[in-house]
Amino acid sequence: MIKEIIKDRDLFLDIEKYPIYLIGANIKNSNGNGWQHKISRNFPYVAQINKESNYDDVNKLGTCTVVESRDNHPMFIFCYITKGRFRPDLQPDTLDYEALKSCLTLLNNNFKGKTIASTILASVAIEAGGNKECVLKLFDEYAPDVNFYLYDYVQIDYREEDNQNYNKIYEDYKSGIITKDEYYIKKKEFLHNKKYGIYG
Repeated sequence: MIKEIIKDRDLFLDIEKYPIYLIGANIKNSNGNGWQHKISRNFPYVAQINKESNYDDVNKLGTCTVVESRDNHPMFIFCYITKGRFRPDLQPDTLDYEALKSCLTLLNNNFKGKTIASTILASVAIEAGGNKECVLKLFDEYAPDVNFYLYDYVQIDYREEDNQNYNKIYEDYKSGIITKDEYYIKKKEFLHNKKYGIYG
């Protein structure tokens, strides 16, 4: 059951707020984009577990992989709900709705009463382009016994987001908001986080 929809806030900003997080995944073991990429960058062990699953195995559709809590970080659950997303211009919606129903049913059976945070799975263009209203109905219909906090926000390509973050630092320096020394400190921090994540 959907307890709350949080609008226009990046789920990663609340990464330590909830005990469990969902990750919408494809069966090709990629690091994805947006929310999924942020998890892969910042929690490499989570990405590694996804990579170790059978590559391009259609039998994964509708299944979940649980990544247990580690080092005081939350639990993550991969939900395999799409084969992949390669030509959104030709196929804008690549969400497998039956796979999503199956994943939500598994969550309902195994995590009754638990609190789980998630994006509105596969409903944005860089995930699978699914129909948002339909996805929301499926959360309530197939997982009524789980307390979901769903984040509804614009996700962008991680390369574009990296560029925006760096450009902000550079513009602050050029406009005199930060000093040259502060610029180099922020740039070094940015490059570290880009490579290793905030927990690296």
